[in-house]
Amino acid sequence: MKKVILLRGLPASGKSTLARQLLDENKGMYKRLNKDELRAMLDNSEHSKHNEKFVERVRDLMLVEALRDGKHVIIDDTNLSDRPVERIRQVVQKYCKETGEQVQIEVREMNTSLEESLARDEVREKKVGRDVILRMYKTHVLGDERGPHYQPQDPTLPPAILCDLDGTLAILRNRSPYDTMSCELDDLNQPIAEIIKNYYTLGVKIILMSGREEKARTPTLNWLKYNNIPYHALYMRTTGDMRKDAVVKKELYEAHVKGQYFVQFVLDDRNQVVDLWRLELGLPCLQVNYGDF
Repeated sequence: MKKVILLRGLPASGKSTLARQLLDENKGMYKRLNKDELRAMLDNSEHSKHNEKFVERVRDLMLVEALRDGKHVIIDDTNLSDRPVERIRQVVQKYCKETGEQVQIEVREMNTSLEESLARDEVREKKVGRDVILRMYKTHVLGDERGPHYQPQDPTLPPAILCDLDGTLAILRNRSPYDTMSCELDDLNQPIAEIIKNYYTLGVKIILMSGREEKARTPTLNWLKYNNIPYHALYMRTTGDMRKDAVVKKELYEAHVKGQYFVQFVLDDRNQVVDLWRLELGLPCLQVNYGDF
């Protein structure tokens, strides 16, 4: 039985890579269709209502001709909304009715995280852009472009707040953010310190979560002691781990916090990490400062 595979996922989630791989591994058996490439070929990627209708008609004709030629088809557009999927179903159903053939339709989800899609888009030649990907994620994955979108938590767990250090609780002074061994020079962000102290007196667990490497634990502890910062735990990046902050903090959260505490909110500053807390993990996050870096 012939098959039509619709890949569904965010931009930079690996759809086109998978489609090309499928073609390479099944020589002569599949045809690949992609509306972005048709737009580039037909209209130099210029979007308009008329152009889009024409692109869809051409794609539908190519789909039917591929099936008539005995080929399987893989379609690697985003396909995040129901409309493009339903349109393909209708085209295939019409083809089956006219020919008496049976064609299987498979929708294959690309379960790439938001953070990974943003990272991949940043390094590829033709970027979609962070704002576009975030808007698509909010609209099609979360189901509403508004917010906030909080994940349910167990209210019987001990309450906690999570707080970042560099740029959030600590204001860097005369040092690079990579020179974490000099963090004892940092100034205290007094309003954030007051929030931490107030919640500590209420019995809320204070969990400090930093992108600093573990090798900077001693100067970090010295700085916290000097500034009289109360806390219950300090989790840091493994020394030598050069991955993005959002990746590291997600792992720290899953290892030390998830299912163990009721997170009331998170204090952080960097956009990529704020997006992780809010969009991917569904936690309330108060962004302390501009974090487009």
